Amino acid sequence: MSTTLIISPPRTRDSFVAKLFAFLTSAPPIPPAPTFHPVAAAGAGPHCPLVVVQLLAHPSADHLQVAHFAGGSVVVPRGYFNNGELAVFIPEGAHLPEYLLKRANLWNHTTGYGALRGREGNRVAWKKVQGVLSYGVLIKALNDPDPLGEPSAMLFGPRGDWSSATMFTEGECCARFLAVQ
Repeated sequence: MSTTLIISPPRTRDSFVAKLFAFLTSAPPIPPAPTFHPVAAAGAGPHCPLVVVQLLAHPSADHLQVAHFAGGSVVVPRGYFNNGELAVFIPEGAHLPEYLLKRANLWNHTTGYGALRGREGNRVAWKKVQGVLSYGVLIKALNDPDPLGEPSAMLFGPRGDWSSATMFTEGECCARFLAVQ
């Protein structure tokens, strides 16, 4: 019985570099991390601005969309937001209060904990959703229909009624009002 030994040809450094370059240039681009720094100042808490959302189709899931805005992107359910709508961006590292987790449908009523990271399930962290990186959470706001003024939206505080409603404009930080830490 004879044994055949297959020996691969020796590789050169140039062929390795060429194959590596071909692989890296063919891979889908990774979206940039948000430019919002999660902590505005020492002890001030996270910076949670009101942003204008632009929606793109998710590359591998029909039931999801990728919401892009100045500074980042978040994977959201299809139909939850409309193009040009204002929403509050909550960056990774922020802790959401229980009422906001419930309002954003991120609360597990069976366990009594949030669906995010951390011991209590309330800490925002980046996550890969169906192959796309999501860098935070978007909270829906009640958009002002006035087309002549600057983009603004109304947010409801912890009580959730009209007495706790406040208007915010695009780029304004909503963290203190929403009790996001």
